[in-house]
Amino acid sequence: QFIPGIGGALDLIDSLLFNAPLMYLYLHLFVQNRT
Repeated sequence: QFIPGIGGALDLIDSLLFNAPLMYLYLHLFVQNRT
């Protein structure tokens, strides 16, 4: 690690990128079911 805290930031970004499609699908289905 070159800069302290950069690893945590990268882990956060990785988790967000990994969860983004799941959250999109979840919200998409949720909105569809509400109508």
